[in-house]
Amino acid sequence: MASSRRMPVVGAPARIFHLAHVEPVTIVAVDGTRVTVTDQHGDDSAWVLHRLTGHFHRDGDSVTGPRLLLGEGPPAKDRSA
Repeated sequence: MASSRRMPVVGAPARIFHLAHVEPVTIVAVDGTRVTVTDQHGDDSAWVLHRLTGHFHRDGDSVTGPRLLLGEGPPAKDRSA
């Protein structure tokens, strides 16, 4: 059976989902469960797939902080609640 989860791919668009703000970014590196993205200003940030939530969270931040969403479009609904 094929996976229904999007896989991160170098060069693909993504979004950083803050509380009330969505920032477009581009994936520049993928290393296992770690993804590095660059924003419109050229700043890089690392994101790690959290084993319990299944979401990408900024490396070193808590699970309640910003999340990385793969692909373009509006923020996805939070289904973890």
